[in-house]
Amino acid sequence: MDKKNRKTNQIEVFKFKPELIFCVLLFVIAPLINIAFAYSIKFIIDTGMKQDVTGFRNSIFFGIGVIILFTLMNYFSQFFKIKYIGKNMNVLRGEIFSCIIHKNYTEFSQKNSSKYINSLTTQMKSVEQDYFNEFFGIIKNISLMVASLIAMFIGNYKLAALVCVACLIPMFLTGILGKLAQDGQKASIASDTKYMAKIKDILQGFLVIKSFHIENQVSKDYEGVSLEMSNTNHKTNKIMALTRSISELSGMIVFLVAFGCGIYMVLQGSTTIGSVTSIVQLVNFVVMPLNELGVSMNKHNSGKVVLEQLLDTVIPEDNNTNVERLEDKSSFDKCIEYKNVNFSYTPEGAQVLKDFNLRIEKGKKYALVGMSGSGKSTIMNLLLKFFEVEQGKGEILIDGMNINKVSSESLYKLLTIVQQNVYIFDDTLKANITLNQDYSEREIQEALELSGLKEFVDNSKNGLNMSCGENGSLLSGGQKQRISIARSVLRKTPVLLMDEATSSLDMKTTYEVENSILNIKDLTSMIITHKLEETLLKKYDEIIFMKNGNIIEHGSFDELVARESEFYSLFRAFAE
Repeated sequence: MDKKNRKTNQIEVFKFKPELIFCVLLFVIAPLINIAFAYSIKFIIDTGMKQDVTGFRNSIFFGIGVIILFTLMNYFSQFFKIKYIGKNMNVLRGEIFSCIIHKNYTEFSQKNSSKYINSLTTQMKSVEQDYFNEFFGIIKNISLMVASLIAMFIGNYKLAALVCVACLIPMFLTGILGKLAQDGQKASIASDTKYMAKIKDILQGFLVIKSFHIENQVSKDYEGVSLEMSNTNHKTNKIMALTRSISELSGMIVFLVAFGCGIYMVLQGSTTIGSVTSIVQLVNFVVMPLNELGVSMNKHNSGKVVLEQLLDTVIPEDNNTNVERLEDKSSFDKCIEYKNVNFSYTPEGAQVLKDFNLRIEKGKKYALVGMSGSGKSTIMNLLLKFFEVEQGKGEILIDGMNINKVSSESLYKLLTIVQQNVYIFDDTLKANITLNQDYSEREIQEALELSGLKEFVDNSKNGLNMSCGENGSLLSGGQKQRISIARSVLRKTPVLLMDEATSSLDMKTTYEVENSILNIKDLTSMIITHKLEETLLKKYDEIIFMKNGNIIEHGSFDELVARESEFYSLFRAFAE
C-alpha cells in the first residue's frame, strides 16, 4: 500500500456509511425522473399531432406530475447531501485538528505553522467544496447520462449511437486536461501556503517592521509572493477554463448531430416529430451532465490532491502499527537523572550538551546559571520531550525509567514549565490562568498570590473577567509572565521547571515569586535565572553553573562563593 493510501486509511474520509449509501441512491434515482419528463414531451407532441384531446390532456397531467416529483426528489437529494457533508466535515475537521494538537513538539515544529492554519481553513474548505460536493455531482451526472443513453437506444438506437460517437472525443480531451489540473492544483497549494506564511511573518513582525522602517522592503517581498501565487493560480484557472470550453463545444456538437440526424430520419419517415423531440431532450440530458462532468471530475481530482497534501501535513511519515507502546507514569518518587547525554538540534549542528550528567532529587530546589547558549534551556526541553535523546547518545531517567518509554500525557502530569515567552489566548484573565479547566476559587486565589497577580486583579475593574486581548495585547510583559507562573502553580505538579520565567519582572516581584516557590514543601524545582540575588540563591539546595554544554561546578551558594571560581566571578559581576 502506498503512502497516500495508507494515510487516507488512517483517517476514514467517507464516514457514516448508511447515510452515504442513502445519499448516493438519491443522486442515482433523482436524475431518472428526467427520462420520464422527456417521454412526457413526446406524448404531448404526438397526441397533439394526432388531435387526440384525451391523450393530450392525460399527457399534460403526466408532465405536471413528473415536474412535481422532480422538484421533490431534487430538494431531498440536495438536503440530505448538505446534511451528510456537513456532518462528515465536522468529524473530519475534528480528527485533523486532533492529529495536529497531539503531535509532539519535534514533529509539530518540523512544519511552518501556516501549513497547519492552511490545513484547517483553506484546504478543508477545498475538500468540502471540490472533493465531497463534486463527488455527488459526478454520481448525479453519470447516472443521468447513462439513463438518458439507455432511453435513447431504446427509442432510436441509430441516433443514440451517433450521439455516443460525438461524445467520445471531448471526453478524451477532458481526461488529459484532468491530469494537468491535478499538477496545477499541487502548485497552487504550494504557492498558497507560501503566501500565507509570508502574511503570518509580516503581521507577527509588525513591530519590528515599524521600528526599523522597512515597510517598502516588506511590501516588495509581499508583492513578489503575491504575484507568484496569482501566476500559479492563473495557470490552473486557464486549464479549468479550457476544460469548460471543450465541454461546451461537445454539447454543441452533440445537439447538431441529434437535430440534424433526427430531422433527416423524420424526412425519411422512419420516426415521428415527438420521438425526435424526446430524443433531443434526452440529448440535452447527456450534454448538460457531459458539460459539467469534465469540470466536476477535474475539481474532484483537485480536491483529492488537496486532501492528500492535507493528510501529508498532519500525519507523520512513520505513523504505523509497529510503534512501541509507551508506558504511563503516575508519580514522581525519587529522582531525575541525566546520564551521559549528548545532544545537538540538527545532525550537522554543534553539540549543545556533551556527556552531560545531572541528578535532580525529589523535593530539592535547583538553580541553573550560566551564560546564554550554555545548554540550560536544552536540558529542560529534553526532559519535557520537546526533543528526543537519540539511542546511544545517553538517557534521561525518571525514577529509573527512560523518559523515551514514558507517554507524554503522563509525563506532563508530573512536570510543568514556566517559560520566558508566554502565549496568551484572546480570552479572559481567568480562562488564561485556568486554561478553561475546573479549579476551586481557593486554588485560583492561591495561584494569584504566589504569582504576584493578586494586586493586579484586585485593582482591575473586571477582575478575573478582564479581557487579555490577542496574544495578551492588553497586558504588560511582566503580567504575561505572572499569568504563566499562575498557570503552573495551579497545576500542582510535583516538578516545576522555570526557564527565565521572571526575566520581565522587577527585583521585588522576582524575589516574592521565587521565594514563594522555594517555600512550597515537597516541590521539586529547577529554575534557570540570570538574576543572581544572594538572598534567593542561599535558599537553593544546589546551584548548577553551566558552560558550553556541561556542568563546570555545582554546590550550595556558600560553597561556590568560597571556591571563588567561575560562578563567583559571574555573581560579582552581577552584584556590581
